[in-house]
Amino acid sequence: AAKWDGWVIGTIYEQQNITLTPAQVVERVTTIRSHRTDDTPFAIAVSGVTAPGNAALPQAYAAVGATWWFETIFASRGSHAEMLARIEAGPPR
Repeated sequence: AAKWDGWVIGTIYEQQNITLTPAQVVERVTTIRSHRTDDTPFAIAVSGVTAPGNAALPQAYAAVGATWWFETIFASRGSHAEMLARIEAGPPR
């Protein structure tokens, strides 16, 4: 990841368990940045599950440097109609 423009982190399993906490992301990004040879921007994308209007989790990752949030849509998360409703609700704010 150090030689590219960013890192897309798999931070959630289909069972919706978090695999990397914000603190663990900091550790890994610190390691990656120590191997970078320039100061060009470096994007950090994380994924997870939120309820509409609940931005606590994305904000926790943003606080440690995440620049993108990918809302994860798994079949195990709900019905097709429920997932469409979540998408239509828009990003957590």
